Amino acid sequence: MFAWLSRLAKGIIIALGFILPGVSGGVLASILGLYQKIIAFLAHPTRDFFKNILFFLPVGIGGILGIALFSAPLEWLLAHHQVSTLWAFTGAIVGTLPSLWQEATLEGRRDQLDWGILIGTFFISGLLLFFLNDLVGTIPASFASFVLAGALIALGILVPGLSPSNLLLIMGLYSPMLTGFKNLDLLGVFLPIAIGGAITMILFSKAMDYALENHHSRVYHFILGLVISSTLLIILPNPRSAESISYADADFGTFILALILFLGGIALGVWMSRLEGKYKKMSKKTKIKKTLVDQILDKAGIAHDSLVINAKTGQLPEDIAREDVFKTLALIGDKTGPIIGILPITEHLAEKKLAKISGNKKVHMIPQKDLQKTTGYVHGANNPVGIRQKHPYPIYIDESAFKKGNMIVSAGEVGRSIRINSQTLADFVQATFADIKE
Repeated sequence: MFAWLSRLAKGIIIALGFILPGVSGGVLASILGLYQKIIAFLAHPTRDFFKNILFFLPVGIGGILGIALFSAPLEWLLAHHQVSTLWAFTGAIVGTLPSLWQEATLEGRRDQLDWGILIGTFFISGLLLFFLNDLVGTIPASFASFVLAGALIALGILVPGLSPSNLLLIMGLYSPMLTGFKNLDLLGVFLPIAIGGAITMILFSKAMDYALENHHSRVYHFILGLVISSTLLIILPNPRSAESISYADADFGTFILALILFLGGIALGVWMSRLEGKYKKMSKKTKIKKTLVDQILDKAGIAHDSLVINAKTGQLPEDIAREDVFKTLALIGDKTGPIIGILPITEHLAEKKLAKISGNKKVHMIPQKDLQKTTGYVHGANNPVGIRQKHPYPIYIDESAFKKGNMIVSAGEVGRSIRINSQTLADFVQATFADIKE
């Protein structure tokens, strides 16, 4: 229950990235430890589909609650204190720029093409956004325009550091969106935003993952140019846009308050960037080195997840159930010699069943002193992939693995595991599914 409530709270916090200019949902998801799992789910939606749906359900509920909680106060602030509120938002965005600048060169030095992308994006996007109403007319608040808003919000999740709300401000969709959120307009606002977000996630998650992996610098210099231009337009009056900032009624006190909030926004943006940086450093420190089993599967082009867990002595992560972790047992048959049985760690092996299925009269566990010379692995590290590479032993996987769709087995080292499609593993190691548990 605590884990469920924890994910609910994380969803509420991530909702800030949907509606606060200068705040990225992707950054918040990274800080809260959900970003990589979100991207993995989107890139491979059929893998552990129902388990992932249950995992993210409280996050989604929290997101809706967060939107409902924060939209009304934000709408009021924009209506009654527009100048100071928008300058606070601008400060928050400015505070994240140093982090984006550093992120852009994380994979290599900045070159001429990067500068060209940055400057070109800044001027082109700035001109397009400033003259947007002249080019396409006023964008009305409609089902279609909110689908576009949902797409931008989704991009803010896929690309940490990209804040979609400042674009929505320039396009004149931000205030109508907040009004719809405040009034809980499910069909007119929530539904189209959900549709736009879902379509964008499905279409672009793999592409964005590829782009960030292979063209990291180019992507982030494009984002930098877009963020800088759209941020400037938040505080520059634009007579072509009804949503543009207006200084007509601002007095000296308003400008002083705006300056204070601008500086406070910068401090908030810098703090968030440092928090994200701290999280990334922690992630790098815990980046796991590939085992031989990982390398074998990678070479064969077989998709799998590398995990650092010890189901026997350590507590499992909240998204992994004990019955999904399988143990690899080595036995001796009186007729076949060594055989391998794989079943959930929560179950006991039925030796009589395995003997009958494998064509033996009886089977028994290999003594630990003989284990390594038989399989090549110590106790706790036996795994079907490594064993199959060295030996032609018959391998039997309990049929429950087939029903689950995915299974977790050892990666050949104590404390290391892989999560893999059960049928894919069975095909690769030439295993047979059978009922082998008591």
